Amino acid sequence: MRFTISRTAFLNKLTPAMGTVSNKGTITAIEGVLIETTDDGKIKLSTYDMTKGVRSVVEPISIERDGKFIVNAQRLYQTIRVLPEDEITIDVNDKLNCTITSGKASFSMFAMKGEDFPNLPDLASDKGFSISSEKIRLMISKVSHSIAEVDSRPMLCGAYFKVNEGSLEVVSCENKKGKNGRYMLQHGMLLTIYLELGKEERVAVPEKALLSLGELQFLFIYDSKTGTGSRREVTLGRRGG
Repeated sequence: MRFTISRTAFLNKLTPAMGTVSNKGTITAIEGVLIETTDDGKIKLSTYDMTKGVRSVVEPISIERDGKFIVNAQRLYQTIRVLPEDEITIDVNDKLNCTITSGKASFSMFAMKGEDFPNLPDLASDKGFSISSEKIRLMISKVSHSIAEVDSRPMLCGAYFKVNEGSLEVVSCENKKGKNGRYMLQHGMLLTIYLELGKEERVAVPEKALLSLGELQFLFIYDSKTGTGSRREVTLGRRGG
């Protein structure tokens, strides 16, 4: 496999995929990113930690030789970041040697056969909807604190998504053990955003598949006059300006 691609375009697709690279797995293949050429002349990147995965497609400058190989994700990411030129060439030969060149700089690392990468679930479906990343982050941040971490019922370890005639509703709920040894259903969070959607659809999404805001803290402000909401990043322990 050999192709030339823009460093910026490649990093734009590789960076979000790094969030689903396994660092503690016993399977070496899932510590890497699967790089493969497609029939329509594009480059597809895949990462999978056996819980969640990411697929992304990027347009190359040129493809000289088709192929499918696995390259260690961390090494590849750190190498691509420091390359001097925007145009880079990635070449993997039959001996599984991966060479990355950019201008006068050249780096080498080992690769693995693409067939060793675990199969990601097939996501082909005629059902779905589009929503901005800002809105979905807002919804998940509102319900994530009441998602159960450990429960005998897996459905409570995720968020409940319901699509109903133009609206998307997200609900989460967890259990707490009372003094008498019984489990009491705690109040969950509910958030509804109106979208242009079709008929009613429902699905439960596991917690690990939801977008994470990490350690960032936000204050959400709702303006009743305009009916709009906004998000402001805050630092705990400091007064807002």
